[in-house]
Amino acid sequence: MRILALDTSTEWCSVAVGDAGAWLERSEHVGQAHSERLLPMVDAALAAAQWAPVDLDAIAFGCGPGSFTGIRIGCAVAQGLAFALDRPLLGVPTLEAIAARDRDRPQRANAEHRPTESEREPPRNRAPDAAAGPRPRAAAHGYGRANGRRV
Repeated sequence: MRILALDTSTEWCSVAVGDAGAWLERSEHVGQAHSERLLPMVDAALAAAQWAPVDLDAIAFGCGPGSFTGIRIGCAVAQGLAFALDRPLLGVPTLEAIAARDRDRPQRANAEHRPTESEREPPRNRAPDAAAGPRPRAAAHGYGRANGRRV
């Protein structure tokens, strides 16, 4: 299945074409120029794969989270191509795409790191430590009422 994939959810504009065997990828740091660079990048990627738009079986785009305007540009281009070519349109959540890419990579070197006691959130619903001494009462801080008057 030949797929054209677009992602414009960040300052990077990315285009990939591929099938089950190999993928050709192009990425550029475009800032806010997605609308100017996306279609020329699609043309270049298709030319590099030696495919015509009619050779595509589906169009995919990164549907966020990310830049609202960037996602709108990527979605609009993907919808336009899918409609013109009568191909299915696939919205791919950006975080799922990143997770799928990283799923088969080796774990980072610090994967064995275990948080220390100070890094962990204190347990909830636990009785206070007896060694810590008594907790201050609200009245000691001027909060609350004693016999109907502020203390």
